[in-house]
Order: sequence, then C-alpha cells, then structure tokens
Amino acid sequence: MPATPQVRQTTSKRRRKADSAEAASTDRERFREAVGLIDREYAGTLLVAQTVPSAEAGRRISQVPKSERAGVIEEHLRAWREGSVEAITEYALLYFNIARSFHHQICDDLRERIRSECNRKLAAARKGQGVAQPQAMAPNEVPPKSLMPLSGRESSEWTKLKLLEGVNRRLRPDQFGGVTSFLRSACGEDLIEAVESTAPWEAPSWILIRFGQNRKHSAHLRKSAAEQTNRLLSRIQTHFLLRIEEAIRVQTNLLRATELAQGSQIHSASKTTKGKQPPSEQHLTQALRKLSDVSRYQWLSASEAAAALNISLSHVYQHPGLERAARGRKVLFTTKSVLALKNAIPILQE
Repeated sequence: MPATPQVRQTTSKRRRKADSAEAASTDRERFREAVGLIDREYAGTLLVAQTVPSAEAGRRISQVPKSERAGVIEEHLRAWREGSVEAITEYALLYFNIARSFHHQICDDLRERIRSECNRKLAAARKGQGVAQPQAMAPNEVPPKSLMPLSGRESSEWTKLKLLEGVNRRLRPDQFGGVTSFLRSACGEDLIEAVESTAPWEAPSWILIRFGQNRKHSAHLRKSAAEQTNRLLSRIQTHFLLRIEEAIRVQTNLLRATELAQGSQIHSASKTTKGKQPPSEQHLTQALRKLSDVSRYQWLSASEAAAALNISLSHVYQHPGLERAARGRKVLFTTKSVLALKNAIPILQE
C-alpha cells in the first residue's frame, strides 16, 4: 500500500531532523579536534619559550661568579616572558580563526564557562564564605544576556580566555609550576627528581638575597627559607602575568577591531537592502585627507572615523582602540588612533 502524503511528510521531517543532528554532531567533533590541535601546539610553544632560556641560564650560571648569577636569572626570566608574548601573538589569530569558523560552538563554550562560574560561586556561598547567593543554573539553562560577552565580541572573548588558559596551565600553583621549574633548572637541579620530590623547594640564599626576600633583619623577624621562597615565586609569577595580560589585551583589542569591522559590513548590507543610504562619500574624502597628514589634522569626527574604518557610528563610539576627546558638544577621535586601527584591520583579515 503506497504511503499517504501525511506519512511521507512525517518521514521527511524525521529525516531532516536526523540529518541536522548528525551535522551538528560532526561540527562539534571537528571543533574539538581543531581546538585540541591548537591547544597542544600552543602548550608546546609555551614550553619551549620556558625551557630554552632556563637551560641557557643554567649553562651560564656555572660559568660566572656568584655576584653575577642573579643577573643571569633576571635576564633569562625576561627572555622567557617575551618568548611567551611571541607565542601569544602567534596563536591569537589561530584561535580567533577557529572561533569565527565555529561560532555556535564557542558560544556554547562561553555559556558553559559562565554557568560553571555561577555554580562555583553558589557552592562558595553555601560554605559561608560571604559570596552573594546566586541562583543555581540547570545544566541546559542558558545564562542571561547580562552575563554573556557583548554581542559581536564572542570570538575575541573566547580567544582571550584560551590564551590566558594556556599560560595559567603552564604556571600552575607556585610550588609546582613553571616559575619553580625554571629556577630549579637554572640552578642546575635535575627536573625529573624535582617533579618527583614532594618536599617544598627552598631557593638558594643568593637568589633570595638578590630578589629582596632575605634582608638583614633581626632573628625573630626572619622568615623560614620555604616561606621566603613562596613569596619569591608569587612575586615573580605576578610580574610575569602582568606582562602576559597586557599582551593578551593588545591582541584582543586588535581582534575586536576585526569583529566590529565584519559586523559593520553585515549591518551596512542590511541597511542597503532596506533602501537606506551608504556612508557619505564626503566624510570618506575628508577622512582620507586628514589621515594623509596626521601632523596637521589631529582629530576626526565620528562620521569621518566611521567612513575611514568602514564601521557603524555606534561601533566607533564603543570601540576600545579609539582615543576620544570632547570638543564642546562634539566627540572627536584622534587621527593617530584611527590610522593605527585602519592599518591593523587588513592584517588580521588576510
């Protein structure tokens, strides 16, 4: 007996639903594979940035007088830090490209991170730690918009989280992380034995003296070597993270410029289809004339900046990379910041 039209329609809907579910599952698997590959490469690059200067410091320390050893440590700590910054610069665009290719998956990841953070705060509040009581979130509950990153910035927010996550995984707790292994290796210790040892590490006295952790105080004010070492490790790690966070902030601002530019192109296309006028040619002409002579023209209007960058006025006003100043009732933007942003966007879009 041939199937009725209603049966055929039901079968077709089921088939489409199954195909859609299979496609979503395939996309999730591709997303996991792509992220896993970049995570491993990023971790390996950060490891090389740490171990090469550490080994070089260990080699040089054995060849210099005691008075110069601390200087060698400082020099190679800087080399490790700047090598990590180079890794961040390299992998920021790789993570960002993944985010643009798998937008739905990174939004799900951001929601899961926010949900986990809310539940962590709830658990802390229940333990009486003074954290405000948040509402518990179910596993499939979507976080409110107030907790989500600004619309259109999901890719750069996710990229920032991944970059910092990789660095934090390398550092880990003070006594077991990258700073400790760097110093122990630089001091000539065997890293395998150091990792297997459960006893807290005590830095040599010449390191503690050089970094100000072992000053000539009265005996009752002197800290134990282990406590001084912990303070030293925390101090080095704090300075390390300040430089890393600055580098990530710079990369994130550049990536947000790309997102805003792409969003404005979609917005402009939408406005054109509704019969609205494209950006003024007069504003673009004025902007290009001012950008060609920065010393003479120090300011651009919001309309000129929008025309030069090909973004909407609302994006101009909220863009973190543009420097602004009030001139009476007008808000103007520095020509230098507009030019710097205009030069950065094509590089990121290649």
